Amino acid sequence: SCIRAVDASGREYLSVNEAPKKVEIETDGPLRKTVLVRGFLKSGSLALLEYTARLSFFAGSSEVRITLSVVNRRNPRIEGGQPLCHDIGCPNSAVFNDLSCRLDIDAGSNSVFSLGGAGVKRLSGTDLKIYQDSSGTARWNRHRGNAPRPQSYVRFRGFKTYKNGREESSGTQAQPWLDLSGSAGGVALSVRDFWQNYPKGLRGSGRIIGAALFPSEYSGDFSFRPQEQKTHEISLYFHKPPDKLITAEIDSRMAAFNRPLFAEASPSHYISTGVFGRLSQVSGSDEFKAYESLNRSTLEGSGTNLFTVIRDADFYSWQDYGDVPIDYEDGGTGQFNMKYNFDFGMLMQYARSLDRRWFDLFCAAGRHLADIDVLHFTGKVDIWWEGGYFGHCYHDEEGNSNPNRNYGGLNPDLYFCVPGLFNLYYLTGYRPALEVALGVSENTLWRFNNSFGRGTGQGYAEVLDSDTGMLSPRPFGTSLWIAIEAYRATGAKKYLDLSAWIIRNSQEAVDPFITKPVKNDRRYVKLFTWDLLISSLGRYLDMCAE
Repeated sequence: SCIRAVDASGREYLSVNEAPKKVEIETDGPLRKTVLVRGFLKSGSLALLEYTARLSFFAGSSEVRITLSVVNRRNPRIEGGQPLCHDIGCPNSAVFNDLSCRLDIDAGSNSVFSLGGAGVKRLSGTDLKIYQDSSGTARWNRHRGNAPRPQSYVRFRGFKTYKNGREESSGTQAQPWLDLSGSAGGVALSVRDFWQNYPKGLRGSGRIIGAALFPSEYSGDFSFRPQEQKTHEISLYFHKPPDKLITAEIDSRMAAFNRPLFAEASPSHYISTGVFGRLSQVSGSDEFKAYESLNRSTLEGSGTNLFTVIRDADFYSWQDYGDVPIDYEDGGTGQFNMKYNFDFGMLMQYARSLDRRWFDLFCAAGRHLADIDVLHFTGKVDIWWEGGYFGHCYHDEEGNSNPNRNYGGLNPDLYFCVPGLFNLYYLTGYRPALEVALGVSENTLWRFNNSFGRGTGQGYAEVLDSDTGMLSPRPFGTSLWIAIEAYRATGAKKYLDLSAWIIRNSQEAVDPFITKPVKNDRRYVKLFTWDLLISSLGRYLDMCAE
């Protein structure tokens, strides 16, 4: 049993080739205990990727849930003071053509594999496989030919199942499980959001049952740029020797795994507590008719809505699932990276309406952000890009050569994501979200402590608006909200100090128009950037009143 990766030359990198560098009980509660295991996939002295496996065990249950993250820990090459980390295949990338999580199980005599799940024709045998090559939508080949974009190598629509190496059936979208059972018992395996994160596979042969998280059946290699990460969630259900009820039990458990039990409060509770900031209930009054209609049309608009836009741009795959396309720009295929905290907006709309579709979008967005849209740096930040977030910046990028890493990113002017990620962790316990929220908060702190004539002067948080020549209020507004949420999460005084400094010095961006107007000065500030600052100032005042 191990995590196994294979590069283009056929070299194997295994988690068992070196002892883990860290094993600890991360959560030690009466109902759930989570063990963290961290190490490297190695071949001899060569390390390909770092893995972090969180194995959660539950009282009175034989199910084990694994959150498995793999990340390229290589630092970007620096040229001209800039990190080369944007393009697929850039220096210090980690390239491989297969990565799987495999279990060697002695199920006893008469062992047999069974394949089932949503959208899948039942199949049994001693050698089974299911492979999802594309999203299965009508636009499954939207990006074919747009290499090196990860979706560009799709070969067929949807998935295929195989028995003894021969194709048995096909379909569009699978959420499958694979079970190995015998006289000694059995284990069933499933991967959350299977088809949405294509390509994916489940494989069973002999004693080996496994999840192909990056399957070699795909036509293209997989390239992780420096400090790029992907996380998968896997369920293992260990059970007694099978009986006539076991298939229904596996179906039920795996359905619950993909859509977990969720406790929710009423909109009035969310609003009265202020847990998500200032909200108002969904209103039927004429005054807010247009606003509420816009919110509904986002999910249900005739012809075009958020779901159809995601579908038509084929914003699925391990790279793009959870993000939304910039459908109003050139090509309509650039990644939004949840600019202006769109993910938090999804959460707000859920809290107002209890429409679970908003919450599902929010969860998918947060999982995407926590993996793809940041540089995964460990240690103490001492340079401006370490732990940075790629907020969408340059317009009209198609996102084919540099998906989710916009060339204008890594600047506090466009730092979002942190409020949503903290709340994703609070609501679901999704640990990667917490780690990234803290990391981006540390990057923000370092950059302001080393900008505006402070520290090394290499934080580069000062932003002049190229259209107006004015110091922009936007980085003050976005970073103040980050500092507020980081203080709430940690209680660390350094974030409170950062908040106070930002408030005092944000006057540099607004004073020429409010307290120190200059006659005949034709410069201007974009009002929406003031709105961002004013909103964050309001959040700060609410925090002080708590």
